[in-house]
Amino acid sequence: MVNPVGGCLPTGFPPSSSVDLDSLIDKNKKELVKAEAARKKLEKAMAVKGYETKVKQGVQELNKANLADYQAKEQTLPELIKQFEGLKTE
Repeated sequence: MVNPVGGCLPTGFPPSSSVDLDSLIDKNKKELVKAEAARKKLEKAMAVKGYETKVKQGVQELNKANLADYQAKEQTLPELIKQFEGLKTE
């Protein structure tokens, strides 16, 4: 099962299924690093002098939506990683 921001959720697995938690943790950590890098790159591009006058309105709106997505991932993925790590100790 996949959550709205792209990470894998630990719910819905039958008790007998084998889940590689280390793989899921690594995958979500990599996704977090990518989201952070993409957010920083986009923020830098949006901070350029004249951005609001030179960049088309549609592109600006798309950039704002992408920025919100990256920020949401940065907020939710650490908690998801923590949940997976908690499952490893159970």
